[in-house]
Amino acid sequence: MRDFLTALKANGELNFSKVRPFRPDPPDFIADATDGTTIAFELREFVSQEARRRTTEGERVMARWNDEQFFHSIDNIIREKDEKTFNGGPYSRIILLVPTDEYNITPDMVERVFSARQFDKPRNITEGFLMMDAVITRLPQPGVPIEPEVCPIFKMQFH
Repeated sequence: MRDFLTALKANGELNFSKVRPFRPDPPDFIADATDGTTIAFELREFVSQEARRRTTEGERVMARWNDEQFFHSIDNIIREKDEKTFNGGPYSRIILLVPTDEYNITPDMVERVFSARQFDKPRNITEGFLMMDAVITRLPQPGVPIEPEVCPIFKMQFH
């Protein structure tokens, strides 16, 4: 969640404050919007469950994703999270955050898929973002501290 807030701030899109965990889940977090309302955040990691299972069994496995598999997997996450009953509302916005560190999912792939297709509008979720691990943009130089990179975030389009 901290990386998501940093990325939104870097993009000038941080329009809420006082982010805090919420119990009972869901949502995972809530925050105060600048208009005085409350925003809910629901998190769900994007990861190959098959690769995760096989890795825990001792195999070294890396998932391979094509555009169609990626789109449908994200769509399934949206549907799964949208079916939940969000405790403690009402919420002015319900934001789905999907972090991933899948090696085969690149910023180019996400941009291509998200610009070519839209997800069906969820009933409860109002916004969705995919967040990737920070991208290294330069090699370290002796004596020069490396500034933390901002994680790329991509907004999902609903129709």
